[in-house]
Amino acid sequence: MLKKIPFCLILAVILPVYLVGQNNSIYETFDEIIGLENTVLYNGLESLDLQKTINEKNKFLFTSPNYNSGNIVYNRQFFPDILLKFNVVDDRVLVQIPINDQYSVFELITEKIETFSLNGHYFQKLNDSQEGLVLYGFYEQIFESSELSLFKKYRKKYKKRLDRSYVYYEYTPDDPQYYLKLNGKYHSVNSKMDVIDIFPEIKKEIRQTYRAEKDLRKNDLDSFMKLLFNKIVNLQI
Repeated sequence: MLKKIPFCLILAVILPVYLVGQNNSIYETFDEIIGLENTVLYNGLESLDLQKTINEKNKFLFTSPNYNSGNIVYNRQFFPDILLKFNVVDDRVLVQIPINDQYSVFELITEKIETFSLNGHYFQKLNDSQEGLVLYGFYEQIFESSELSLFKKYRKKYKKRLDRSYVYYEYTPDDPQYYLKLNGKYHSVNSKMDVIDIFPEIKKEIRQTYRAEKDLRKNDLDSFMKLLFNKIVNLQI
């Protein structure tokens, strides 16, 4: 590992902060030159999970055994087209790095991750504590305007299974939690009254939206929440 430190220093010099968000090919070219195994992504932890799963009912956002291509900002450096998996139960991001024609899996250090995106889902790491509400970990940003941002926290529940020779776990989706950031403050928005308490001046319109879109709310809660807060933004203008 000590021999790889200079490469990380070189990367930090040739990829200044102002390049973040520019053409991904710039980063890909440098990653190809020095190898991902010589970047800070290699400075993770060996992936080890004692709660074994044996089927698609696992801890991950996308339950396929395959890793998906995504982007990540790690240790203040931007890495495009990296093979990632997101463990929503333990709030962990795993990366698969090619090394000598093989792949090694590492669990990235949570404190060093700022944002990542995966299959069209954009996640931010939140760390905020206020009276009655503590937010820490990775939250998907599902709606944003100049006035507010809406975040979703994924959750899964589990069952412990006993086989003849071993124990394993099955994880299934649980109700997500939604949080609104408004004027620098976070609010829980998991019920109609939560939303009305924040916007009492348009409570009539909020109630009407809940009534008119009850089927959408039942079948596609994310789409309902996006629609609701888009209406709220338009009413507030």
